[in-house]
Amino acid sequence: MTVYSPAPSVKAIAERLIPLYHADLVDVRIEYVFRDNNATSAGKEMWGKARKVSGLNAYLATEDTAFEHGPGDDDFFVVEIAKNIWQLLTHVQQEALVDHELCHLSIDYNDVKLVIRSHDVEEFGAVIQRHGLWRVDVKQFVDAANQLTFDFDNDTSVRLELNGEPVDPSLNILKDGHGVLRAVAD
Repeated sequence: MTVYSPAPSVKAIAERLIPLYHADLVDVRIEYVFRDNNATSAGKEMWGKARKVSGLNAYLATEDTAFEHGPGDDDFFVVEIAKNIWQLLTHVQQEALVDHELCHLSIDYNDVKLVIRSHDVEEFGAVIQRHGLWRVDVKQFVDAANQLTFDFDNDTSVRLELNGEPVDPSLNILKDGHGVLRAVAD
């Protein structure tokens, strides 16, 4: 059974990032929780998850004063972080993970409701290797990534290989729970 607990260190990072990069979330209720161990989805570790809580669940999870509000007023977001992963990350990686989850949280101003955004890029590394940058969104992502440098554990340089071949620097480079670097196109 999954055990949940408050995540004050996640909240502290989020409260610093929101005014800088996510100003539309300043007045939105966001709860931050740790889950004891990471979940998996399609065989991949899930380091975090953003959720929208609405309807009856939001109604029941809101303080007594919420009973006076109208429908939809009680919706809020939850950012869930795997504590076993969080404890292995550097502060820079923790900040990136929180920023990533905050990017999922959005407001649809046309319908005036909270929404969960999907990733800007959805692609497999193998497709990029075989067919190149065949989609505009993938190319834009790669262009942005190529402007960055990677600094893992303050090493002066990092040369990443996968099966003896250099890893495209445009892929997300993540350290798993065992300290192994993984290249993920996500």
